[in-house]
Amino acid sequence: GATATNLYNWITNDGSQNLIVTDNQSVWQTSDCNTYVLISTGLSALALPHFATIQDKLWIVNGSTFPIVWDGNTATSLDGSTSSRPLAPKAKYLVYWKSRVFFANTPTDPSAVQFTQLTDSNGNVLDPAVSTSAYNSLNVIYVNRGDGSPIYGLKLYKDNLYVFKETGVNRIIFESEYNVQIGKNV
Repeated sequence: GATATNLYNWITNDGSQNLIVTDNQSVWQTSDCNTYVLISTGLSALALPHFATIQDKLWIVNGSTFPIVWDGNTATSLDGSTSSRPLAPKAKYLVYWKSRVFFANTPTDPSAVQFTQLTDSNGNVLDPAVSTSAYNSLNVIYVNRGDGSPIYGLKLYKDNLYVFKETGVNRIIFESEYNVQIGKNV
């Protein structure tokens, strides 16, 4: 009976589609708009959830809680509450690009874009939904940090990542964590 504030079409690799519905406080999944499965509840009424499909899982961020990953059966908060659970940033926005998760606008730095590690020190590919090694506090891109404007959007377009701020749109040119450039006001 609550008013929907955001919708997302979650499409998995097997071609199945599910509509994700939120009223900010709760998130549901439905395949037929008649039967709904509760994914998560207890979120902030003031924080709009944003969604992304990453490695066939639904990721949910809202800026006030840790990211939630839904595999279709179980929702996991990436809150670092156990030694085997990753500690991901509380971000308002996220995208999956270049096999990494990019997070933007955290409570502690609204002008930062953080990203996950691709591999560990042995060259093993890391799954950001389950690997604690995927998160490195040094993987941060600051976008016009001193301009007084927070990031209010993150969008992929034609294999480019665009960061939206009140002061302009910036394009991130990312080759690796060692080779990052920011194109200003594109």
